[in-house]
Amino acid sequence: GRASQHIGSICSEAVKSARQELRNLENLGISFTEWNSSEYPTLLKECPDAPIGLYIKSITPPQELWSPPKSIAVVGTRDISPYGKEWCERIVQSISSGNERPVIVSGLALGTDICAHKTALDCGLPTIAVMATGPESTYPYRHKDFAWKLWHTPGCALITDYPPGTAPLAV
Repeated sequence: GRASQHIGSICSEAVKSARQELRNLENLGISFTEWNSSEYPTLLKECPDAPIGLYIKSITPPQELWSPPKSIAVVGTRDISPYGKEWCERIVQSISSGNERPVIVSGLALGTDICAHKTALDCGLPTIAVMATGPESTYPYRHKDFAWKLWHTPGCALITDYPPGTAPLAV
């Protein structure tokens, strides 16, 4: 499969280390879902460069996170204007009033991303934050309390394909 190129480097010590890392993640409330698992998002599997696994912080089991029939990605500027914030809120509120209640997916960044996540929660929509850090980090740090709230809200999650210890990089 996807990892066959690494078979030669897998030894009993590597397996032991991986098991310990999974236990450490579990103690932090983080799960790991590999590409060939039924818990991995089906649509993401279709991407040619899909990550081999995802680190997930959620009180909801991974397979239930992907069960809503629709998801909508909301992306935009980090330096959102008051007008842009108003329209982001209006769009997410409008989406929430329909029969299908999609998952709002964004990046937990400043501006549009955090506006979409907060509005989704205010409207009772599930939301998933895709992070560009390790699963134990929150960037920007000022979103730490919100990230904790999202992590502990049913149907919501923080996900990343970056391993623990990956710090944010300035762009």
